[in-house]
Amino acid sequence: MHLSLMVLSSLLLAAASPGTPPPSSVTLQGGCFVFVLRDGEAQVPAKEAGALVQLAVVEGQQVKAGDLLAQIDDVDAQLAAKAMGLKLDVAKEEAVSSSINVEFARAAADVSQADYEGGLEANRQMPGTYPKSEMRRLLLTWKRSQAEIKKAESDQKVAGLKAKVSGAEAEQAAEAVRRRQIRSPLDGEVVELRCHPGEWVKPGDPAAYVVRMDRLRIEGFVSATQVEPGEVDKRPVTITVQLARQRQENFSGEVVFASPVIQASNKFRIWVEVENRKENGHWLLHPGHSAEMIIHLK
Repeated sequence: MHLSLMVLSSLLLAAASPGTPPPSSVTLQGGCFVFVLRDGEAQVPAKEAGALVQLAVVEGQQVKAGDLLAQIDDVDAQLAAKAMGLKLDVAKEEAVSSSINVEFARAAADVSQADYEGGLEANRQMPGTYPKSEMRRLLLTWKRSQAEIKKAESDQKVAGLKAKVSGAEAEQAAEAVRRRQIRSPLDGEVVELRCHPGEWVKPGDPAAYVVRMDRLRIEGFVSATQVEPGEVDKRPVTITVQLARQRQENFSGEVVFASPVIQASNKFRIWVEVENRKENGHWLLHPGHSAEMIIHLK
């Protein structure tokens, strides 16, 4: 009986005992590596075929999204864009002229209507003032002017549609000019130029390799026996990187993703993003570095 009570007490104590509290931090001393952000690099391609006439940047240069990297010969495209622009101007003038024609047709219809109704009134007051043939002519003139309003309105719609078509063609021609400008899709550093002035490039040929260096990603694996993924997600992190000649530098960041999948090694993967910094004009943290990571849980 005494032994049974002891066993029961042990079970109750075990049930009532809380789990081990989470640590204040988790340190990953191996297996952490620096990468470029998922959207932080681009092999910038040519979009049109043509001779490369200009490189607007040099390797190592910082660029902003939209900055010109290289220029493909666009003389023909520029001429086509100019011609389409003039065609659009003509179409707009025709649309304005058609609006004037509508106004004139409506005014003419008002006059012919007044003439016809005036004839009717005169004949009511003094029959025979306007003979039947003259009244038929006035009525015909009024109906013709009404038809001319409809024709002028139809011409106005057609002119408006032609102006829209010309506008689309002008925009298409302008886009052909833009497609011959190879521009950076992101803020970053030109790491490599893949072509030279005078070379013929085809659509899809890489012209430049641009990498974002101001913010980088570190991947590592955390033991699921220490913490849960939810305990490290969005937590601040200190990254330590070994530089040349045994020099160490620290960087601050945050866990942006903790995988809910526990792998066979009983670890889960995390991504951390950190702000890079420069020294003497050069970045300190580089993709490919190995790193030590401390995740601050409290």
